[in-house]
Amino acid sequence: MEEHGQDGAEAPARRVVVSNEEKDRLRKEFGGRLRGLLELAGLSSRVFAQRYPAYHDSTIRKYIAGGNLPAWDFLRDLLAEVDRRITDPVADQRAAELFTAYRAVLVAVGATTGGSDHNSLLLRLYDGEMMLRRLGRVS
Repeated sequence: MEEHGQDGAEAPARRVVVSNEEKDRLRKEFGGRLRGLLELAGLSSRVFAQRYPAYHDSTIRKYIAGGNLPAWDFLRDLLAEVDRRITDPVADQRAAELFTAYRAVLVAVGATTGGSDHNSLLLRLYDGEMMLRRLGRVS
């Protein structure tokens, strides 16, 4: 995992080595969060895949089992579907917690902002999206 600098910036101050067992545990824990959101929306992975053809049922099942980490778009679509289906007074907090956990898991499994592996690319996409959101609030 990474420890962040005192200024709260996204860039890591230093990298902490995480065992493969811990990486697996973190991915499964994050998958549990995704499963909880699907359940909150009252959807199965199959029904979600039917509503969002960009995702295959088998891929979604890998996400919720913790086998793979999803792309940023999947998280955004899943949260949008939860918002459509329920009145959620803590939606903003739930989204912030999910995105914070997403970044932490990506880093824990070895993603870096300079890497070229799949998880590093996901991390760069996530960080870019967050930067665009911050810029949108400022403008």
